[in-house]
Amino acid sequence: MFVSLTVAMVLAMPADESKPNNPGKDAGTPVKILCRATWRASRKPGAAAQQLVIRSEADFAKAVGAGNDAKAALDNLKMQMKVDQIDWQKQMLIVVTAGAQRTGGYRLEILGAFAKGDTLTVRWKLHAPKPTDFVTMAFTHPAETVLVESTAGKVVFDPPAPKPEGKRGKDNSKKPDPSE
Repeated sequence: MFVSLTVAMVLAMPADESKPNNPGKDAGTPVKILCRATWRASRKPGAAAQQLVIRSEADFAKAVGAGNDAKAALDNLKMQMKVDQIDWQKQMLIVVTAGAQRTGGYRLEILGAFAKGDTLTVRWKLHAPKPTDFVTMAFTHPAETVLVESTAGKVVFDPPAPKPEGKRGKDNSKKPDPSE
Protein backbone atom coordinates (compact mmCIF):
# COMPACT_ATOMS: atom_id res chain seq x y z
CA MET A 1 0.00 0.00 0.00
CA PHE A 2 2.75 2.47 1.01
CA VAL A 3 4.84 1.72 -2.08
CA SER A 4 1.94 2.11 -4.51
CA LEU A 5 0.90 5.38 -2.83
CA THR A 6 4.45 6.74 -3.11
CA VAL A 7 4.69 5.72 -6.79
CA ALA A 8 1.32 7.32 -7.52
CA MET A 9 2.43 10.58 -5.86
CA VAL A 10 5.67 10.68 -7.86
CA LEU A 11 3.89 9.98 -11.15
CA ALA A 12 1.32 12.69 -10.43
CA MET A 13 3.98 15.40 -10.01
CA PRO A 14 4.30 17.65 -13.08
CA ALA A 15 7.70 18.08 -14.71
CA ASP A 16 9.17 21.45 -13.80
CA GLU A 17 10.70 22.98 -16.92
CA SER A 18 11.99 25.97 -14.95
CA LYS A 19 14.56 23.91 -13.08
CA PRO A 20 18.12 24.32 -14.34
CA ASN A 21 18.63 20.59 -14.95
CA ASN A 22 15.67 20.50 -17.36
CA PRO A 23 16.59 22.76 -20.30
CA GLY A 24 13.16 22.44 -21.97
CA LYS A 25 12.35 22.42 -25.66
CA ASP A 26 13.28 26.05 -26.31
CA ALA A 27 16.70 26.14 -24.60
CA GLY A 28 18.72 26.49 -27.79
CA THR A 29 21.61 24.57 -29.31
CA PRO A 30 23.87 22.82 -26.78
CA VAL A 31 27.42 24.19 -26.68
CA LYS A 32 30.14 21.63 -26.08
CA ILE A 33 31.98 21.95 -22.78
CA LEU A 34 35.61 21.28 -23.69
CA CYS A 35 36.83 20.68 -20.11
CA ARG A 36 36.11 21.43 -16.45
CA ALA A 37 38.05 22.41 -13.35
CA THR A 38 37.48 23.73 -9.87
CA TRP A 39 37.69 27.46 -9.25
CA ARG A 40 39.44 28.82 -6.17
CA ALA A 41 36.75 31.04 -4.67
CA SER A 42 36.93 32.95 -1.41
CA ARG A 43 35.95 30.81 1.57
CA LYS A 44 35.34 33.77 3.87
CA PRO A 45 31.97 33.82 5.67
CA GLY A 46 29.58 35.91 3.63
CA ALA A 47 31.60 35.67 0.39
CA ALA A 48 29.20 36.35 -2.46
CA ALA A 49 28.36 34.06 -5.35
CA GLN A 50 30.04 34.92 -8.65
CA GLN A 51 29.22 34.31 -12.26
CA LEU A 52 32.06 35.27 -14.57
CA VAL A 53 32.75 35.21 -18.28
CA ILE A 54 36.49 35.34 -18.97
CA ARG A 55 37.36 36.13 -22.58
CA SER A 56 41.03 37.13 -22.28
CA GLU A 57 44.15 36.75 -20.19
CA ALA A 58 43.53 40.28 -18.84
CA ASP A 59 40.00 39.24 -17.77
CA PHE A 60 41.54 36.21 -16.04
CA ALA A 61 44.07 38.35 -14.17
CA LYS A 62 41.27 40.66 -13.02
CA ALA A 63 39.16 37.68 -11.89
CA VAL A 64 41.91 36.14 -9.75
CA GLY A 65 42.71 39.48 -8.12
CA ALA A 66 45.65 41.82 -7.96
CA GLY A 67 47.27 40.10 -4.98
CA ASN A 68 47.63 36.78 -6.80
CA ASP A 69 50.09 35.65 -9.44
CA ALA A 70 47.78 35.44 -12.48
CA LYS A 71 50.27 33.50 -14.61
CA ALA A 72 50.73 30.82 -11.93
CA ALA A 73 46.96 30.64 -11.38
CA LEU A 74 46.35 30.24 -15.13
CA ASP A 75 49.07 27.55 -15.38
CA ASN A 76 47.42 25.71 -12.47
CA LEU A 77 43.98 25.95 -14.12
CA LYS A 78 45.34 24.66 -17.45
CA MET A 79 46.95 21.76 -15.60
CA GLN A 80 43.62 20.90 -13.90
CA MET A 81 41.85 21.09 -17.25
CA LYS A 82 44.58 19.03 -18.91
CA VAL A 83 45.06 21.54 -21.72
CA ASP A 84 48.34 22.97 -22.98
CA GLN A 85 46.91 26.33 -23.96
CA ILE A 86 43.73 28.40 -23.90
CA ASP A 87 43.23 30.10 -27.25
CA TRP A 88 41.54 33.33 -26.13
CA GLN A 89 40.61 34.09 -29.78
CA LYS A 90 38.50 30.93 -29.98
CA GLN A 91 37.76 29.94 -26.37
CA MET A 92 36.51 31.45 -23.12
CA LEU A 93 36.06 30.42 -19.51
CA ILE A 94 32.74 30.39 -17.69
CA VAL A 95 32.95 30.48 -13.88
CA VAL A 96 30.08 29.87 -11.47
CA THR A 97 30.44 29.98 -7.70
CA ALA A 98 27.71 29.39 -5.14
CA GLY A 99 28.79 31.80 -2.44
CA ALA A 100 29.97 30.81 1.03
CA GLN A 101 28.29 27.74 2.52
CA ARG A 102 28.37 27.02 6.26
CA THR A 103 29.65 23.44 5.88
CA GLY A 104 31.33 21.11 3.44
CA GLY A 105 29.39 18.63 1.34
CA TYR A 106 28.13 21.15 -1.21
CA ARG A 107 29.03 20.73 -4.88
CA LEU A 108 28.37 23.06 -7.78
CA GLU A 109 27.85 21.65 -11.25
CA ILE A 110 27.61 23.51 -14.55
CA LEU A 111 24.97 21.43 -16.30
CA GLY A 112 25.35 22.86 -19.77
CA ALA A 113 25.50 25.86 -22.06
CA PHE A 114 22.90 26.59 -24.73
CA ALA A 115 23.17 29.07 -27.60
CA LYS A 116 20.06 30.77 -28.92
CA GLY A 117 20.47 33.78 -31.18
CA ASP A 118 23.21 35.99 -29.73
CA THR A 119 22.68 34.70 -26.16
CA LEU A 120 24.50 31.89 -24.39
CA THR A 121 22.59 30.50 -21.41
CA VAL A 122 24.67 28.68 -18.78
CA ARG A 123 22.66 26.30 -16.59
CA TRP A 124 24.04 25.27 -13.21
CA LYS A 125 22.96 23.59 -10.00
CA LEU A 126 24.14 23.57 -6.40
CA HIS A 127 24.04 20.08 -4.89
CA ALA A 128 23.53 20.20 -1.11
CA PRO A 129 24.62 17.45 1.28
CA LYS A 130 21.97 15.05 2.52
CA PRO A 131 20.92 15.48 6.14
CA THR A 132 22.60 12.15 6.98
CA ASP A 133 25.94 13.01 5.28
CA PHE A 134 29.03 13.68 7.36
CA VAL A 135 30.38 17.11 6.42
CA THR A 136 33.28 19.29 7.45
CA MET A 137 32.35 22.07 9.84
CA ALA A 138 34.06 24.84 7.89
CA PHE A 139 33.00 27.48 5.42
CA THR A 140 33.28 26.30 1.83
CA HIS A 141 32.61 28.01 -1.49
CA PRO A 142 31.69 25.46 -4.17
CA ALA A 143 32.66 26.56 -7.64
CA GLU A 144 33.34 25.25 -11.11
CA THR A 145 34.81 26.62 -14.32
CA VAL A 146 34.38 25.30 -17.84
CA LEU A 147 36.16 26.00 -21.10
CA VAL A 148 33.86 26.53 -24.11
CA GLU A 149 34.13 27.90 -27.62
CA SER A 150 34.07 31.69 -27.50
CA THR A 151 30.97 33.72 -28.25
CA ALA A 152 30.78 37.49 -28.58
CA GLY A 153 27.15 37.60 -27.49
CA LYS A 154 25.50 38.03 -24.13
CA VAL A 155 25.93 35.31 -21.48
CA VAL A 156 23.13 34.70 -18.98
CA PHE A 157 23.09 32.31 -16.05
CA ASP A 158 20.18 30.06 -15.07
CA PRO A 159 19.52 30.47 -12.24
CA PRO A 160 20.97 33.97 -11.76
CA ALA A 161 23.40 34.52 -8.89
CA PRO A 162 21.64 34.72 -5.55
CA LYS A 163 21.37 38.23 -4.15
CA PRO A 164 23.81 38.84 -1.30
CA GLU A 165 22.08 39.09 2.05
CA GLY A 166 22.60 41.98 4.40
CA LYS A 167 24.46 41.63 7.67
CA ARG A 168 23.50 38.38 9.44
CA GLY A 169 20.82 37.61 6.86
CA LYS A 170 18.66 40.64 7.68
CA ASP A 171 16.91 42.64 4.99
CA ASN A 172 18.70 45.98 5.11
CA SER A 173 16.79 47.45 2.19
CA LYS A 174 14.09 48.96 4.44
CA LYS A 175 15.11 52.07 6.31
CA PRO A 176 14.05 52.12 9.98
CA ASP A 177 10.99 54.20 10.72
CA PRO A 178 11.75 56.53 13.66
CA SER A 179 8.05 56.69 14.56
CA GLU A 180 7.95 52.96 15.37
